[in-house]
Amino acid sequence: MITLQQLTNRRYDGKDPVHFEYTLVSGDTETDPVEMLFAFSREDKDSNVWTMETRFGRTAVADAQFYLIRFEMPKRNLPLELICATGLQYFKVQIQYEVQTRSMLLFDMSNVLEGM
Repeated sequence: MITLQQLTNRRYDGKDPVHFEYTLVSGDTETDPVEMLFAFSREDKDSNVWTMETRFGRTAVADAQFYLIRFEMPKRNLPLELICATGLQYFKVQIQYEVQTRSMLLFDMSNVLEGM
């Protein structure tokens, strides 16, 4: 569960939140943790629309991948934890779609390359 204390670099315009960051720690946190930073920004002070930016770092076989997800909340004064969870849920759906698409591509390539 996401807590307010986990949301760093919080910035406000008056009482309205306009930016915050969340770091997701994945993998074995003691031997090989993977940290992924998610930056959230409100598009406009009077807007319900937020953008979430993140990137997967470069690997030995792929360049870094940058993600920008734009989403609208039902009202302006919702808790930051809920805004964060909503953005992460949209990202989760995107990742699931990519995994499914790449799995189908891998299967099709295996069929084409069989016996080569």
